Amino acid sequence: MKEPFRREELSPCIHTKNIYALLDLGKRDAMYNFLSTHEKKCVRCSSQLQKYKEENLAAKVFIPKPFMPKDLRETFSGELAELFRVAGLNEIENQKKKIKAGLLSLDHLGETYINNLFSKNMIRVYAFALIAFIGLRFLT
Repeated sequence: MKEPFRREELSPCIHTKNIYALLDLGKRDAMYNFLSTHEKKCVRCSSQLQKYKEENLAAKVFIPKPFMPKDLRETFSGELAELFRVAGLNEIENQKKKIKAGLLSLDHLGETYINNLFSKNMIRVYAFALIAFIGLRFLT
């Protein structure tokens, strides 16, 4: 005789596909709080989380932790930092270059502005404005 359907088989849960995130999320994360609360109420998600925990534990048993001697680690870190520097991937160096380029462009704009203030055309404009101001002052 066929076994009757259980309640959780009849009601699929849209959160079941995301419940594995509880294994990786920090406890202060809003999504962790939501899924944790939901998992306590939902039978399907609770059983799926248990399944994920068992699979995760089984995977950790078979994955050895690599051991790297301290001198090799330091050499690797130094070579990696040098590679990033040469390839231009170092974020701090890139930020410094962008800031320097921005300051140089501002400096150039300032020089252009100052040069334009004292150009021949602007001196003519100042003279015309002065004459117009004096003329209007005497006429009124």
